[in-house]
Parts: sequence; structure tokens; C-alpha cells
Amino acid sequence: MSAVNRLPCIGICPDGSWTKRGSYCYLAECTQRNAEEARERCASLDATLVSVHDIGEHLFIQQLGISAKAAIGSECSTNLFHIDWVWDDGTPSDYFKWGSSEPDGLTEYCAMINTDAGGGWGDCNCGRIQGYICKRCEYIV
Repeated sequence: MSAVNRLPCIGICPDGSWTKRGSYCYLAECTQRNAEEARERCASLDATLVSVHDIGEHLFIQQLGISAKAAIGSECSTNLFHIDWVWDDGTPSDYFKWGSSEPDGLTEYCAMINTDAGGGWGDCNCGRIQGYICKRCEYIV
């Protein structure tokens, strides 16, 4: 996992398929891919799978138009003593919105957002084929 540019994001979003919020651009991708393919696609767009840092951002990505479930950029990192969920972009894991009884799988190492009622996150198998959301800084102008 590589961190995105940590400089302040200013400027404009790429073409009309991206949605601006604050200094970031978001792309809701309905094309079904597994987590690794989604990461590769986001990287080809100078983005990462979305990281979520507060309830406002959570509600925003929940409304981006992906039906049912979408991959987000949190991945389980384990060692012998504890489990951590880390963002693909290297930003701090400072906000979680796990659904009831989630995360629930000891062998499910990726995360998704349920975009239907409730909108809680769930852990899932990284091979699961689903839509996903990319996040990037705006283009510098």
C-alpha cells in the first residue's frame, strides 16, 4: 500500500465522472472488480480506494450511487497479538462505521460499505467482486 500525496489538495477534479467534496475527488465505479483489481484501477487514476475519516465523509460516499455494497480502502493487518484495520492511502485509521456484529470474519481482510439502509461497513473476502470508490486529491491548477 502506498500513501497518496500528503500536500494540501487544491484545484479541480478530473472529468465529469468525479465528484468533488472539500479538497478531494471521488469516483464511484460500478464496474465489478475484486479488491486488488479495484486498487490497480484507482492507482491508474492517481487515486486509492477511498479512506473515510468522519461521519460527513461516510454519508457522502454512501450517496455516490453505488448500489448495495462497494469496496473501501481499509484492509486488515494482523499479527499474533492484535488486528488493525489500515487505510490503503496511509492516512490514520481515525474513524470506523462498522455495521452490527462487524467485523465478523477472521478470514475476511477487506472492507466494504453497505450503501443501502444503515450504511454500516462490513468485512469481506478480498476476492469478492463488487463496485468500489476511488479517492484522490484535486488536480493542481
